[in-house]
Amino acid sequence: MITSKELREGITAILKENFPDYKIYFTNNGNANENYFYVEMTFKKKTVDRVYYDRVIGVELVLVLMPDARGRVSRSAMQNAADMLDGAILPCVYVGDRAITVLETRSRIVDETLHYFFDLDFTDFMPEKEMDIGEELDFRLSFFGSSKDYLTEGE
Repeated sequence: MITSKELREGITAILKENFPDYKIYFTNNGNANENYFYVEMTFKKKTVDRVYYDRVIGVELVLVLMPDARGRVSRSAMQNAADMLDGAILPCVYVGDRAITVLETRSRIVDETLHYFFDLDFTDFMPEKEMDIGEELDFRLSFFGSSKDYLTEGE
């Protein structure tokens, strides 16, 4: 089972490898005074059976660049960052010992901020919980209307 913590660590590793000078936050940091990524994730689970379930995790990476001396933010720097993210995320993202294929990415620039989206769509498993096995049961069997009862061990 892939935990939320493992997902955060995997995404952080990708961003640190490709953008070593940028800070990474999982809560928005409006007070930052340096370039940073804000990571937002949405989770969806669908049960397949007792052990397996389908998961879709929508990931949004928001890149906030600090304005230059004239108060401008470079759109070309954001477009280059989107290209770098494509190179780092496609064709798969590694989370722990799993490789999850990413089929599609999307990006847009809104209000001088890059929004980069991708989905992690995979089947995961839920480790079975240890079940307390009940005590030994005693019961009687009778066959085909026979008046004789057959006792189980224990009596």
